Amino acid sequence: MKRKALCAALGSMMLLTGCGGSKIPKNEKLKKKMEEKSYTVKITEDGSLGSIFTAKKDSDFLYVYRLNTAQDTADFYGMFENGSTEYDRLYQFQDDSRLGNVVICATETAFADSGIIITEEDQKQ
Repeated sequence: MKRKALCAALGSMMLLTGCGGSKIPKNEKLKKKMEEKSYTVKITEDGSLGSIFTAKKDSDFLYVYRLNTAQDTADFYGMFENGSTEYDRLYQFQDDSRLGNVVICATETAFADSGIIITEEDQKQ
């Protein structure tokens, strides 16, 4: 009996903590979610660079760059960090085993609407 209760408790904790870490939906799923919330969405594929996902609605925006190289990731991250774009969220992942090379730049509202999850642990990397 104790063993079943312990297993149930551990299973619940894993579900609540989102044991998978950060999650960035694939472009098509992200597109559907953002269009449902009335964002204008554009996906640009560039074989030498990767893909660029943009979603805009009024003053809110989400940019997700899925890039081929860590250097491209650093370059785009630096462009946003040092640029004139006013954002609330800016993340980069370089050669991440789960996420790849990704830059995310967004307003708080668009980020929340996207369903993207960035864990505190991943933010520190």
